[in-house]
Amino acid sequence: PNSTGLRIVKAGVSGYGTGVQSRHLYVHGQRARRSRLPQQIASSIFSGSKMTHYGFELVPKAEVPRVQAGAEFIFPRSTSVWTEPRCAVSSSNASHIVMMQPCWQNVLHKPCRYGVKGAPVGNAGYVENAGVQYLSQPGDWALDTETHTAYYALREGEIADALIAEMPVLELLINISDADHVDFEGFTFEYATWLRPGQNEGFVDHQGGNCLLGTNKLNYECDADGSLGAEAYWSRKSPGNIAVVSSSFIRFSQCEFSKLGAGAAVDITAGNNCQVVNSFIHDVSGAAVQIGSFTDPLASSDKNNSVVNTLVHRAAVEFRGAVGINVGFTQGTVLWGNEISNVSWTGISMGWGWNRHRCWNCTASRDNIIAYNRVHDFKLDMNDGGGIYLLGPQNGSLVHDNWVYDEAHDRDVGAGGGLYPDDGSAYFDVSRNVVTNMQNFWLFLWTHSIHDIVVENNYATPQKTFDAGVRCPLINNTFFNLTQTPLVAKQIMAASGVNSSNPWSKRLQMHPAELSAYEYFV
Repeated sequence: PNSTGLRIVKAGVSGYGTGVQSRHLYVHGQRARRSRLPQQIASSIFSGSKMTHYGFELVPKAEVPRVQAGAEFIFPRSTSVWTEPRCAVSSSNASHIVMMQPCWQNVLHKPCRYGVKGAPVGNAGYVENAGVQYLSQPGDWALDTETHTAYYALREGEIADALIAEMPVLELLINISDADHVDFEGFTFEYATWLRPGQNEGFVDHQGGNCLLGTNKLNYECDADGSLGAEAYWSRKSPGNIAVVSSSFIRFSQCEFSKLGAGAAVDITAGNNCQVVNSFIHDVSGAAVQIGSFTDPLASSDKNNSVVNTLVHRAAVEFRGAVGINVGFTQGTVLWGNEISNVSWTGISMGWGWNRHRCWNCTASRDNIIAYNRVHDFKLDMNDGGGIYLLGPQNGSLVHDNWVYDEAHDRDVGAGGGLYPDDGSAYFDVSRNVVTNMQNFWLFLWTHSIHDIVVENNYATPQKTFDAGVRCPLINNTFFNLTQTPLVAKQIMAASGVNSSNPWSKRLQMHPAELSAYEYFV
């Protein structure tokens, strides 16, 4: 036991190679927490400090420990309320902390006035990967890269001699490139890491796990009218542990994806007719699935891809500004009959660009479908999101027959709500959806740049609506009391989510409140 009473075990990892790195450890299949600098010590270190272009200028103090190289400064909701950027320490001494570049410059100068405001203390952030000496609770772990030793604080009931632990070192489990007609059926993809957040580029997310990378000055331009093309520089999507690139008819059927540490479990880029179907994606650091380009609004190489009858549970558990299913500029994407639950920000996001693309053909996005999905328990950690969230022109796209419920209620979740077409959303229909149990709005059309969306035949409780859109008719929408749910609403709820073709359809055990709500409505 250490001074705090924790039972610490250690294991050499030099067998992986002398330069072994990992940001993840799983013990008996459960994700371990990286060591954190106690807030009291962090406050002492940063008291009187000055933020600079290289990091922090400190006031030297006796007996105050240094922050170790490789520690990651994490800023949840303190740059923008829907993001959680992180940058790593390059070096430190008693008077200075030098951060890795270009991560630090990018997080200082995030566009649209979203740069970091101060030190990672209190509500503004925390320090992760702080070192072996800061294992502070059962389930904490640390990797000493100098001695090539992993340390872990045993949880209650765990025995050192019977411990089963996995420290993944691979960042890419499978790369499918320039392929066609390949089926993966019944595979399990698990245990992978991602190192970039602790390296020079870091993880400076602008939204949905899409990041600033490199040193181009356009990284810092908000470019509200899109005239500079700056969004191509701060919209770089994060990689997946399973990558599908320039390929067609790649199919993952009845596959399980879990314990994956990258920005996405499955990433599809320039894919045609690729599909994730009847699968289960859970305990992943970033998005479950992401599809398409976010940097090129006229990208036309992502067509007819789909996620169907798939369970997504606990996505974005590490990169908490990521999305359950994230879709960029695509054509013919179909998200049909999925269940997305327990996500930190938004369940489904489709589109990009905000109000920078004001004409119907300013992006290539069109004919996408979000239908028969069940999205619940979202915005568990981050703010200003939605169960189903959209951006930009979506020419001819449809959002219908979804059930969105249980926006987080145990904290202030900020703006948004169940159905959230954000700034610049246009040219699609929203119909026959059911939205229940929102803290905020069932429908959030918050600004005049949202236009030409037809909202009809939806069902919601409560009635709270934000309707500032232009040419967005609200037609025959029904607001109901929980004790008098309309029959059509019950039918939509019952038809949403996965069916028995998914082998995990009965595996998730609903928590009591969720179960009682489901039984009551359906």
